[in-house]
Amino acid sequence: MKIYKVTLGYEHPCVASVLHNIGIMYHAKKDNETALKCLKKSLSIRLSQLGEADLSVADSYGWIGKIHREKKNFTKALECFVRAHKVKVDVLGKAHVESAEVLHNIGIVYDDLGMLTQR
Repeated sequence: MKIYKVTLGYEHPCVASVLHNIGIMYHAKKDNETALKCLKKSLSIRLSQLGEADLSVADSYGWIGKIHREKKNFTKALECFVRAHKVKVDVLGKAHVESAEVLHNIGIVYDDLGMLTQR
C-alpha cells in the first residue's frame, strides 16, 4: 500500500481498494475494530473520489453493515445496508441479484430488530 500512496496519493481509489481488502482480512482474523477503521477509510476515499453512485461504495457500505450487525449494532447495520441497497438499485436496477442480496441483509436486520412487519 505504501507504493500506491507514494505514487498515486493517499486519496486514490487504488488505495481505497487496498484498505478495503485489508479490512476484510482483519475481519477474517476477528479483529473487527481494525477492520472497521480500514473499511471506513476506504469508504471515505471512495465517496470523495468516485461519488455515491459507484458499486465499490456499495461494497464498502455492505461490509461495514456486516461488521455492525456482528457487533449487535443493528441500527447502524441497517443504515449501511439501506445505503448499499440504494447504490445497487441506482446502478444495477431493482431486479438485479446484487440488489436482492442487499435487500436480504436488510430483512435480516429487520428481524434482528424485531421489526418483522416492516417493508
